[in-house]
Amino acid sequence: MANSKDIELRYYPQLADDAVVYSAIWQLVDPATKAPVTNNPTQVQFVVNEGERAKSTLGLGSGLTWNPTSKQVIIKVQNSDLAFIKADGQFQYALYVVWDHGQAQTIREGTVNAVRVA
Repeated sequence: MANSKDIELRYYPQLADDAVVYSAIWQLVDPATKAPVTNNPTQVQFVVNEGERAKSTLGLGSGLTWNPTSKQVIIKVQNSDLAFIKADGQFQYALYVVWDHGQAQTIREGTVNAVRVA
């Protein structure tokens, strides 16, 4: 079962595209034991959706980093990843992984409170 948590993402039209506007470190834990996971992912994706349509997708090497020692996903969203935010509003997001044994799992999901900073 995915952990549900809302986040806020801000797009700054006046900033450089490569400015980091959101960063987080999410510890991946086994939902039953709350201990760090024992597997390693082969794929990780962070997707911001509007309904069924993906607005922004980050993956390993492209905004996401996996730390195999601490079992953490490091997320760095750049300003250019949020250029789709034309006005304040809400979207949905999810962090998905495919584990090294082949199982896909949604780790975290929730609402994005999107802000376009004038």
